[in-house]
Amino acid sequence: GNGVEHVWKRLINGESGLGPITRFDAKDMACKIAAQVPLKSDFSGEAPAWAFNADDWMEPKEQRKVDTFIVFGIAAAVQAIQDSGWLPQTEEEKCRAGVQIGSGIGNSVYIDQTGSNSTFDSSQDGSGNAIGDAAFLQSADDSDATLDQFGFDNTITGSQAGVNNSLNVEQIGELQLASIDQSGTNNVMNVVQDLTGNEATLTQGGNSNELGLSQAGTTNGTTITQLGADNLAEVEQLGTDNVVLINQTGNTGLIDVYQSALGAYAEVTQAGGSGNEAFVTQNSDFAVSIVSQNGSNNFASINQ
Repeated sequence: GNGVEHVWKRLINGESGLGPITRFDAKDMACKIAAQVPLKSDFSGEAPAWAFNADDWMEPKEQRKVDTFIVFGIAAAVQAIQDSGWLPQTEEEKCRAGVQIGSGIGNSVYIDQTGSNSTFDSSQDGSGNAIGDAAFLQSADDSDATLDQFGFDNTITGSQAGVNNSLNVEQIGELQLASIDQSGTNNVMNVVQDLTGNEATLTQGGNSNELGLSQAGTTNGTTITQLGADNLAEVEQLGTDNVVLINQTGNTGLIDVYQSALGAYAEVTQAGGSGNEAFVTQNSDFAVSIVSQNGSNNFASINQ
């Protein structure tokens, strides 16, 4: 429950806070119980006073930008300070305090969706010791996934195994890693990494897929593999010292790379056969571009 008085009363009465997991489908998990925080929204009628109401601690508009554990952390911090009786009034008193915040996989998101027409949306605020990991699996058709991560040193690992899926990923921060695999056909993937030192490893295994990547900072690294035919890969890197490696193994593929700052490196391979096109534009000094096409009726354009 919520609040010192209620929690302490339950503890001394020997009552357990464990119960069946209800926030997601746990039928395929080894452990199906958890100590979930009872939320006001869990109750159909009037909720008891000890149920947690996120609106008491954060505006609904702000809640949509963060994971639930962030709201729990804010509420717990405020309650702890109030319970301690420490209420500094002067600027000097406020400066005689230190705050240390940490979270052990607090904003890890794991989702497993096996039905068609499924949708997954997640937003994570976390960095450094607030380990921000998102893992998702969508194994059916016509599924959508949207993931946002804000901070640094975060990871997104995902897989979409069906057809007609779409995926949108935005990582706003430094040292972000995106490792994503789409293994079906007619899939769309869009990845945006906004700051520096990020890595993206993106794989599409079927035909007629589209992939778009935008990296706006410096020293980013990208590896893209498209294993089928009729695939499209578009990459935009706007900062310095960025690297992109693209490999298409099927026919009639299209690759379009744009790099606009110093020290760009692009290596493009189309190894599958005929009818492939590759366009590389590097508007900077000290840029390197390597294009390899193995087959017939291919076209390559390099502009430095």
